[in-house]
Amino acid sequence: MEEWTLARDSVPVSTREEALVLLEQQISHLTSGRIRDLRVQAVGEGILLSGRTSTYYVKQLATQIALDAHNPELLHNSIEVI
Repeated sequence: MEEWTLARDSVPVSTREEALVLLEQQISHLTSGRIRDLRVQAVGEGILLSGRTSTYYVKQLATQIALDAHNPELLHNSIEVI
């Protein structure tokens, strides 16, 4: 079985799905809940972020959190700034 970790805290998790749930919680917490309908999904070897926020800063912060925590090969940030 492959083991996944969140690099920021070196938290070992048993499945990729668990790692994505933890990453979603981490993004929500570190952005103070400023991303509505936040979703973190696996797409191939990459990660897709989606949701809505009111500032580009929060969108970029979510990108940086995902890169720092998981270091995916591909990260697509579809968070809408409205």
